[in-house]
Amino acid sequence: VNYILSKFEGKLELKKLYGLMYLIQKDYLSHFGKTVFEDKFVLDNWLYIKPFHFHQNRKNYYEVQDDYLVFNGKVDFDYIAEMEKKTIDTWCEKCKDWSVEKYHKETDDFAYRKAKNRFLQDPDLTVITDIDIAKAGGGTSELIDYIRENKAVELALGA
Repeated sequence: VNYILSKFEGKLELKKLYGLMYLIQKDYLSHFGKTVFEDKFVLDNWLYIKPFHFHQNRKNYYEVQDDYLVFNGKVDFDYIAEMEKKTIDTWCEKCKDWSVEKYHKETDDFAYRKAKNRFLQDPDLTVITDIDIAKAGGGTSELIDYIRENKAVELALGA
């Protein structure tokens, strides 16, 4: 998130940030079967996508000013993998002038609609799964199987 904020002069509207995080995650998952953000994406009461754990803890690390998330520190970005950095850079450049409505339109995909249908039937079912995100991004059946197998191993190991 710090790296994304650095691309937007240290601050970005929360809904835009969350939409951008989702689009980055979808792109990376559908190409590499791995996540950039170790978080679950969920729908909120207004049917916007947000990263659950980050949203819950954002005020511990960032300042929120008028619906903008503001980064106030300096951070070493060397820990970001080059492919993650490349994916983030691509999406930050592509989305730099998008409105909140454009983000919402671009995130209205298979995974979003499936989660929205579940949410409307039962508000406790708001999670958008990594497999659905990868499918929405055009991930191959082999990649989906890879994600499924990794998830099963993580669950078996208690990770």
